[in-house]
Amino acid sequence: RDEAVARLKAKPERTCYVDPADHYRAVLDREGGHDVVFAFIPLIFVLVGGVGLMASLRGGGASSQPGPGERLVPTRSEPEPEPEPRSRAPRRATRGALVRKAAGAARKAPRRQGVRDSQTLDSQSSPKAAFIAVSVFCLFWNGIVGTGAVSSVRDGSGFVICFLLPFIAIGIGLIVGVVYTFLALFNPKISVRLDPGSPALGEHAELVFSVEGDAKRFQAFSVRLEGEERATYRRGTNTTTATNTFFRQTLYQRSSCPTSDSVEFTLPALSVPTFKAPRNEIRWQIVVHGDIPNWPDVNETYPIDVVPGGHEPLPEGEPLVQSEGPLRIELPAGARYAPGEELRGLVAWDLPSTPGMVQVALGWETSGRGDSNSEVVLVEDLAARDRSEEQPFRLVLPEEPYSFSGQLITLTWTLELRTGGGERVTTEITIAPEGQELELPEEDEQDKPPKAAFKIEPSS
Repeated sequence: RDEAVARLKAKPERTCYVDPADHYRAVLDREGGHDVVFAFIPLIFVLVGGVGLMASLRGGGASSQPGPGERLVPTRSEPEPEPEPRSRAPRRATRGALVRKAAGAARKAPRRQGVRDSQTLDSQSSPKAAFIAVSVFCLFWNGIVGTGAVSSVRDGSGFVICFLLPFIAIGIGLIVGVVYTFLALFNPKISVRLDPGSPALGEHAELVFSVEGDAKRFQAFSVRLEGEERATYRRGTNTTTATNTFFRQTLYQRSSCPTSDSVEFTLPALSVPTFKAPRNEIRWQIVVHGDIPNWPDVNETYPIDVVPGGHEPLPEGEPLVQSEGPLRIELPAGARYAPGEELRGLVAWDLPSTPGMVQVALGWETSGRGDSNSEVVLVEDLAARDRSEEQPFRLVLPEEPYSFSGQLITLTWTLELRTGGGERVTTEITIAPEGQELELPEEDEQDKPPKAAFKIEPSS
């Protein structure tokens, strides 16, 4: 106030601007003060929200009709409710859209080849990237809030200062985050090597780690093997990823850490291999944790590729017959098969006229917490010679993915018979090591993991 009075005394003659409708509203200066800056702060959030909304609308408006060779992803008319806690991922009724015309489709799915040689694993996170990201956001946030705070203090605007206090507190937290991520840059670096690079379920593997830096700084050091479900779903304009750790085993744990060491372990035989779809994923990973007193800890995650193990053909089960209208599917060996096993069946139709196209298709579909994904794996075209006919067929089942039911994801295999006139009949089958759908437990339901077999090498 004193500064304003001094300015008026220096220039006694001033122009006064009066509101014609209300003479009590008058100002000497029509230029906006520093407080005008705060009017633009909400525009930043409006801009970010607008970009997110446009991206959401653009993604939702894309055509859902797959092209040749693309995955068939079913759409939903409304969001699926989240499952209740401690319940398995809900199973939906099998959709009748798994089959589509695919000329020249193979009757045997290609097998995924993993890395059989030893392989150095890549960490999922980067301390340098984390430091840069936090620093940039800290400068952006504190630059805007700091400008407004300094201007408010200079103008003596107490209301604006009180309004900015929560934003100032967030800025202080960001500064702490910058310091924390900067200190983490000087942590010892962990190198992890796995042999084989893509271990199979039930297979022995060896993990070798080495520490670059002062390993004596670690007060505690551990290495874990984890299996995790990851389901991504949308609620309005927000995209959320839910996770559930269905397997956890401590491979190595010590109160101190040598410069290098190794450990042998065996992957569980009755579990699911690595699976990745756009919205649903089964991830296996090596988690390394190092506790450093009075300093940022080391927490590194190394994803690994787990491939299916070997399987024996299953004995024949109860014959299965599935019919709908004029179509019928018969599976003499039943509906349960081992991965890679040959499926033999019989299809029949009784139509008013000879169908122009008859196909038998095999595909999988996910359901549960995440948005649904599906894929047609095998398609066999049958030559229709008459309007009423029976024909045998054979399919070599794929090695993966397995049929499983988890807390977030359920994967179901479907066999479908379809004609060119739109008639179709579907039946579910199970593809798993023992012909039983694998159940992935909830994290807190797991038994205490068995102790790993250690192979200690001399520290370098």
